[in-house]
Order: sequence, then C-alpha cells, then structure tokens
Amino acid sequence: RSMWGGFPPPLESIDTAYKFAIPDENVPILTYLNEWWPYRKHPNVLLLHYSDVYQDVPGSLRQIADFIGMKGITDEAFREIQHRVSIEYMKPRDGKYHMIYGKNLDKTVMTPKGGLIRKGGLGKRKTISEDQERAFREHMSNLLSHDDELMKWYSDRLK
Repeated sequence: RSMWGGFPPPLESIDTAYKFAIPDENVPILTYLNEWWPYRKHPNVLLLHYSDVYQDVPGSLRQIADFIGMKGITDEAFREIQHRVSIEYMKPRDGKYHMIYGKNLDKTVMTPKGGLIRKGGLGKRKTISEDQERAFREHMSNLLSHDDELMKWYSDRLK
C-alpha cells in the first residue's frame, strides 16, 4: 500500500469494506453505471447486470458471443465455457482471480481469508446492517434517481 499512498486500505471485514466503498464510492460502481447508462443502446456497448447473467448463464453467454461476433461455437465448446465460468469451477482456483497490484505484484485487494469468489448467488447481502442497507439505498437514490429507467433497472436487480 505504501506504493499507492496507503490505497487500498485493509478490507478485513464487511464493515471496513462498506465504510471504504460508501458513501465516498472509492469503488465507483454506481458512478460507472451512471456514466455508461447513456450509451447502453450503442451498438458497441453491451450492458449486463450480474443478476441477469446469474439467472441465465447460457443465454448470457450466447448474448456475449453474438455481441463480439463469435459464430459457430460448437455445443461441446459452449458447455466447456459454461463450466469454466461457474462458481464451482472458479472457487477452487480462487487465487487466480484476486486483483493483484503493487511494484512486485504481491498485493491483493481481497484478503486470503475472504477471497474474491465466494458462494455466488443473488441476495446474499445479509451481512450488512440495516443502517448500512438504508445508507446504501440513500446513496443509490442520490446517484441514480435522476433517471427513472436507470433506477428501476438497477434496484429491481437487487431484490
């Protein structure tokens, strides 16, 4: 962290990670969404939400393949791709998916204890407090409520 001026701070708990990400949005997911939303219908942009992909992995993979112009993927290759993007495949290989940085590439954003690949699924945010949930909803409203369609698109997928 010294190379990056102390960034990112240690994220040892959900509370620490929450305080880091909200409300200053050091991990600016909602800001990115806000910035990309006007381009969502551009022919060179494919906007996907994790919940949509999670609920229909094969359909999402086909959508991505079509978007990047991959034609003629065999059924066997498609099954292998689907297998390799699964939580079951990635979890035992968790170390390959850490966000590594630093002069010697010896730093990671996630702690080895927590890992980047967890259980997968939707609605698994039960580890945050009611106050944190309320603050996040307020933060989300402050950033996204200027566009009803955007607010609905994002908030519907949090359920």
